[in-house]
Amino acid sequence: MLDEKRNSARGNAPVRRLADLDGVLTFRLARLQNRLNAQAAAVLGGLGGPSLTQWRLLTAIHTLGETTLSEIVRELRFDKGQVSRALTAMMGRGWVLARPDPDDQRRQILALTSAGITEHTRLLGPMRARQAALAKSLSGPEQAGLLAGISAIEAALDDP
Repeated sequence: MLDEKRNSARGNAPVRRLADLDGVLTFRLARLQNRLNAQAAAVLGGLGGPSLTQWRLLTAIHTLGETTLSEIVRELRFDKGQVSRALTAMMGRGWVLARPDPDDQRRQILALTSAGITEHTRLLGPMRARQAALAKSLSGPEQAGLLAGISAIEAALDDP
């Protein structure tokens, strides 16, 4: 990072620092998301676990029960191609089973296999411990305020 005083002494206009972006909400959220993703991926990698996307899909399917690709994409707002590639890898590992939807043969119903449930269960404790450690950095009211703020931003994005 360039020193503003050094630039001013040379007659150059002061160089804006990246710290100036700390007041830009979307920049801060993106930076935080990148750091959270890196931390989660490191935890999963240290456990010989799946990719972060695969972990999120294991958790989503575990939570939703039988579901479809479209429902996952809609609920998680993930990229359809990314989800499709991750699901293909998960099926290859025996974690997810896809069967035709009897109501619409163009769709497949996705469900965790017993191996998928086992993998989710194996990773759930360490991932919950990570969540708890992050949550400890905020007081109860701060957590509630953060979640309320996120909900407000999501609602604003849903408004046309």
